[in-house]
Amino acid sequence: TGVGKSELVNALAGAEVVSTGRARPTTLRPTLVCRPDLTPAMLGIPTESVEVEKRDLPSLANLVLIDCPDPDTTEAQQSPGTNLARLRQVLPHCDVLLVVSTQQKYRSARVAEELAAAASGARLVFVQTHADQDQDVREDWRAMLLPHYDPGHIFLVDSPAALADAQSGREPRGEFAGLA
Repeated sequence: TGVGKSELVNALAGAEVVSTGRARPTTLRPTLVCRPDLTPAMLGIPTESVEVEKRDLPSLANLVLIDCPDPDTTEAQQSPGTNLARLRQVLPHCDVLLVVSTQQKYRSARVAEELAAAASGARLVFVQTHADQDQDVREDWRAMLLPHYDPGHIFLVDSPAALADAQSGREPRGEFAGLA
């Protein structure tokens, strides 16, 4: 919660497609962001598992984004209606999972457990957000991940700056350019 997942989705879309804010948690249900001609069912995703945000954006021509709530959520029940249950329905349909964290939260064991359970076959891409305000912890994060994953390059991005660039018509730059 609060690592900038939704801000990163907006930056990748190049527009404000999902809500961001200071209230935690901000994302209450998985939100599928896609072009107008797609449906969750066409992607194999149960319709009841996601909210849908359809946008006609150039960035979505060959891309579908899903803004997910934090898998470290502390819901009391493990019923089909919980966000954790929804995530477990959605994640197996994803080709690439962006694992987003910050300097303060990158050591969450719960996130690693959920990835191991739900992400078999998906490519994992690790992103440290809040590049404008946090220290770079990518080497420590890499050391923590190596026993379980091959993290490859861990991106350090400033999502609000990347979104501002997109909205101003500027090309992506820095680490965000590589991620995009």
